[in-house]
Amino acid sequence: MATSAPNDMSAMLDVAIAAAHAAGAHMKSQLNTSRVEKTKSSKDDLVTIVDKQCQDLVFDTIKNTFPSHEFLGEEDVAPGSEASVRALQDLVSKEWLWIVDPIDGTTNFVHHRPASVVSVACAHLGEVVVGVIYDPYRDELFTAQKDKGTCLNGQLTHVSQEASMSEALVGFGIGTKDSVRLPMLDFARELSAKCRGLRLQGAAAIELAWTAVGRQSAFYELDLNSWDIAAGALLVKEAGGQVTNSDGTAFSLNIRNIVASNNKGDIHSSMIKLIAKADAVHDHVNTWFFMCGPLAVNVFLLGLSLNLYVYKQNKLAFDQVFAMRPDEVPTAHGVFRTAIFLLVVQFFMFNAEIAQRGDAFGIDETRMEMLLLGYVCVAVSLLLCPLNVLHYKFRMFVVRKIARCLWPFQNFSLKLPTHATPFIEVFIADGMTSLSKFIQDLSVALMLLVMSLNTEPNDLKKSYLSKLKESPLPYFAASTPYIIRATQCLISFRRTTSVNDRFLHLLNTMKYCSSLLVISVGAYPMLTGIARPEHNSFFLLCAVFNSLYSFLWDVVMDWGLGQPKLPRRVAFLRHQLTYRPRKIYYLIIVVDFALRIIWVTKWWDWMHRGVHFKLFSQIAEVVRRIIWNFVRVEWQCIKLDILSSKKLLADSLEVEGMIEKVPLTGENEDDLFEDAKTRMRTLNRPSAENSTKTSSTFGQSSSIGSELHLKEKKNGDNAVVGLGGKGHRNEMITIASYYGKPEAILVSKW
Repeated sequence: MATSAPNDMSAMLDVAIAAAHAAGAHMKSQLNTSRVEKTKSSKDDLVTIVDKQCQDLVFDTIKNTFPSHEFLGEEDVAPGSEASVRALQDLVSKEWLWIVDPIDGTTNFVHHRPASVVSVACAHLGEVVVGVIYDPYRDELFTAQKDKGTCLNGQLTHVSQEASMSEALVGFGIGTKDSVRLPMLDFARELSAKCRGLRLQGAAAIELAWTAVGRQSAFYELDLNSWDIAAGALLVKEAGGQVTNSDGTAFSLNIRNIVASNNKGDIHSSMIKLIAKADAVHDHVNTWFFMCGPLAVNVFLLGLSLNLYVYKQNKLAFDQVFAMRPDEVPTAHGVFRTAIFLLVVQFFMFNAEIAQRGDAFGIDETRMEMLLLGYVCVAVSLLLCPLNVLHYKFRMFVVRKIARCLWPFQNFSLKLPTHATPFIEVFIADGMTSLSKFIQDLSVALMLLVMSLNTEPNDLKKSYLSKLKESPLPYFAASTPYIIRATQCLISFRRTTSVNDRFLHLLNTMKYCSSLLVISVGAYPMLTGIARPEHNSFFLLCAVFNSLYSFLWDVVMDWGLGQPKLPRRVAFLRHQLTYRPRKIYYLIIVVDFALRIIWVTKWWDWMHRGVHFKLFSQIAEVVRRIIWNFVRVEWQCIKLDILSSKKLLADSLEVEGMIEKVPLTGENEDDLFEDAKTRMRTLNRPSAENSTKTSSTFGQSSSIGSELHLKEKKNGDNAVVGLGGKGHRNEMITIASYYGKPEAILVSKW
């Protein structure tokens, strides 16, 4: 064919028609012989040898007439959205650019469905001026030329006349990727109640062509490439319709989410509003994946610093409760500075990526996963730093306890430890359960990093956007903290002799097993693709049971509240309350319940209010854990006092009997004994500031016969009393007096 002037648009239209006819005829002839050669961006994004053959037919036909023009074809571009964006950016500024999709609707073609078309468009300096779509099965040729209108088989045609959404027939596409299908189905659910009907053809070019000729009122689809929409968009506009981005901005070849309508009444504006409500716009990677976990960790550390400050102010012996040596005790100020440093690191990394990438921020999934891993590397480096800085002893204490949580058995065997699980290990593992979503995200990032070494970019993006919901490993990672706590409970069950305590450990194990059940039931439909978890009644039942069970355990067992038959001023609380005012305990109970059941708000319209549920839920759980820490440690301190008193009470009668046997003579005997009793110190509850007890030593002086005298000395936790006299064997007993029990209680004797 002879060459034509490079700017002859009529000749371009004729050549486009000839090219579309040639490719369409070949496609039709191969309909029942096609087979899949490979996949592209996902397992459902198919490619056949006929795709390449049809593209070659189109290009060869056009090059014979316009050899100087540039070409952009689907089969010449690497898989993945980012590759498509880059390919268009490299060519969109060219004077003349042909944009071709040789078979739009390849999945239909592979399954021998006669619902695929050839799409050919020509753009001048980025603006489409010629568009042709050919359906060989119906022998329908849709053509458009800028400012010349749209034709169907040579006859001018126009969009439909419906003017309200209730009368509209709307076409939509769900794509080939899970990251697109799920939000599109959300949109379809929103739209189905508003319009007359929904239709799905499986090819964007067909949808746009049918919208242009009035067979439907509107069309919407996510994550389309330029070759999917170039010709169809011109058809709709020239037929009197409207084409925009999903956010309402003007159409260009660079958009990936397209809304097309007949431009009548409120149909187009209603579509835009419904899209926003359904949160169906996902042209970039979900950056909350990076933000949520690190932000939750930083808030958790800030909360720990507040915990330490409040413990200190209320003189709670958290160091004794956690079994820390004096040089291992952290300061609230030190933990606070660490949290602020990590917060600065997170936002510096995040904003640096935004500044560097600009509009392309979030498109490259590998870079986003590296941001998350980079933050974790900084945090782990701070924790494991071998230098004697940043409270080295405390950091090593934390490392040892985390290691014990991860492997609670003796040495490298599976032999159970000889004692019940220490409170510090329980405390750390409980904190880990509040960060289980962060642990899950971290496992996903590590898996994606490994996948990036040998996975096609589009497959990687699909995995990123779906958060590997099709893999069981992230769910196992999220379950790890609950498995650790359940294991700790079982160890305590085996190493506890009290029947009542053993039963409570079993109940606690069941609580964590119910959390594992929620994760498992929620994971099953995601792994099998049967349905979303929120549509599963059993999942909802498990989640409700776990939330209520955990809440009651918080209040009654972890905090010691809810005790019966109490005075009105502390009704449903407990006798000993450290924090003031007492009403704060009621507020804590209410807040804990609200945050325990926050998951039910997952289906609220958070994004419509500018808040993402994942961010909200993770921060809410961390805040709940911080509040839980205040009362949990307070109750543990109180329990230690109670246990100490009970242990000593059994020997109180014995010491009274021994004191009565001491031969005291003289007129001042009673006075001396009363003087000794008044000088015995009453011991308060252990505190972080003063963890020693004053001891008193009674003894008989040989120089004064049976005279009893008193000496005071510091002697650890006990009072040492010496009793003796003429004709009597010297005997030493250890006694102590505790808060609320001024009488002497036997500790030991020798």
